[in-house]
Amino acid sequence: MDYYDLGRHGRPVTTSSPEAQRWFDRGLVWTYAFHHEEAVACFEAAVAADPDCAMAHWGIAHALGPNYNKPWEAFDAEELTRTVDRTHAAVERAHALAGRATPVERALIGALRARYPQASAVE
Repeated sequence: MDYYDLGRHGRPVTTSSPEAQRWFDRGLVWTYAFHHEEAVACFEAAVAADPDCAMAHWGIAHALGPNYNKPWEAFDAEELTRTVDRTHAAVERAHALAGRATPVERALIGALRARYPQASAVE
């Protein structure tokens, strides 16, 4: 599949799928570039390539949440509810798969679990 040349930046994650690794790296680059929608699409492609890749699920949660350009206050009520549900579900899936993850990956997953501790938005 043709895709943008995003350079060689990446972070090795626990997966046996080169395709999942490639999509994870793309998602990470798009996250750093503040194109969160494309980052989520890339992390979802990583999940499709390796559903057991904990960090691909982590990436979805990481990219969906608030960021410098879109803090929680910028989410309308419907988007906030949908986003909190999705981020929580993704990070909980990552946590469920973290048994074969590296210590650093488990720490990153744990940090996002603290950020999204529940499946519903708090007023």
